[in-house]
Amino acid sequence: MSYINVKQAINIIQKETKQRCNEFTLLHYIANNQIDIFIDNEIHGFHICRVGLHGYECDDDWVAYSIDTNYKGALKLSTEENEVSTRIIALNESMDVIEVYKVHSDLQYVLLASKLDTNTDEAIKALAYSSGDIIELPYINQKLGIGRPISKDDLLFDVRQIESLGLKPIIQEFSNTHKRNLATRINKTVGTEICGHIHAIDINKPLTNVRVAEIASSIFETLGIKIEIETITNRWNWKNKNAKKNKK
Repeated sequence: MSYINVKQAINIIQKETKQRCNEFTLLHYIANNQIDIFIDNEIHGFHICRVGLHGYECDDDWVAYSIDTNYKGALKLSTEENEVSTRIIALNESMDVIEVYKVHSDLQYVLLASKLDTNTDEAIKALAYSSGDIIELPYINQKLGIGRPISKDDLLFDVRQIESLGLKPIIQEFSNTHKRNLATRINKTVGTEICGHIHAIDINKPLTNVRVAEIASSIFETLGIKIEIETITNRWNWKNKNAKKNKK
């Protein structure tokens, strides 16, 4: 596989679709499960722990089966990390990523916050050499921690997936249902934070609520997502939002 970064992925999509694209274009494809997100563990060298449910799923009894200290390939982010990746890409924030998969494998892993060393519990170190006894995941979390901070620059995409998206403009690919679902997700995850960033562009001359909503609405409209200005001003509560309604 050949991997490219966020900027390169946007450039290829823009070239293929003949349409202006940005980070939200990537988020559309990610939310629609059309492209995967990867990180390069040859660069990071994270220790990873294979995990699973022991017994019945309703027991929520997560356990650790083994620890891999030498995996140097790409790691695919679980779809459970979509909200985290949304914040990383849209807001350029560093966020903790937990659940990953090895490429071409459906075995679930978590990124360990600390690497195994001479002071690590012997029972945990044994997992790096054999399955041994089952150890509950909370114990691993207590001793080593789970999750690693990942930034926008760390995210990679499979160039073949990007190139296979086709030549149809992204706006034509939105169904009405998907538009509503994505609009709801934007509201619940990053919409209000985006408005907060817009509001703080010039702290000496803060924008009005209506102007912030206009800018935010125009950003989402580039993806064919219609979010009314009144919806943003009345229902979204971003940081430092003016308490009273105001005009432009």
